[in-house]
Amino acid sequence: CLFVCLFVCLLVFSFLHTAHLDVSYNNLVGSIPSEMGMLQTLTTLVMEKNRLTGTLPSSLGRLTNIVKLNFFTNKLNGTIPKELGRLERADSMNFRVNFFEGLMPQEICVLREAGSLRELRVECAVECSCCEVYDICKFEN
Repeated sequence: CLFVCLFVCLLVFSFLHTAHLDVSYNNLVGSIPSEMGMLQTLTTLVMEKNRLTGTLPSSLGRLTNIVKLNFFTNKLNGTIPKELGRLERADSMNFRVNFFEGLMPQEICVLREAGSLRELRVECAVECSCCEVYDICKFEN
């Protein structure tokens, strides 16, 4: 029993101290747990091409070491949390091919305007003055 407990503790410790988490193309279903915000050593979080649903947890704003955040091609919905504006080291955020709506939070646009956030991609349904514009959005409006 002690060996199993030590093994589990080591697994949890290593997971909490991982820098890159890429779970793309795994057919993951369900919502993103708010506990993801506890992985504060993450620099890369890529969850593209799954079947994730629900809203993005605001706790992701605690991932202050994030450089790349990618949720491309899922079934996520709601608004993009303003707490993601705390991710001052972010270079790339991709929210495309989901069901997000509303306004892009000004807190995220500030990162874009400061030059740290090089790439910001969203759906046409998200009103965004600081995002990259796609030709398809021009035709839809």
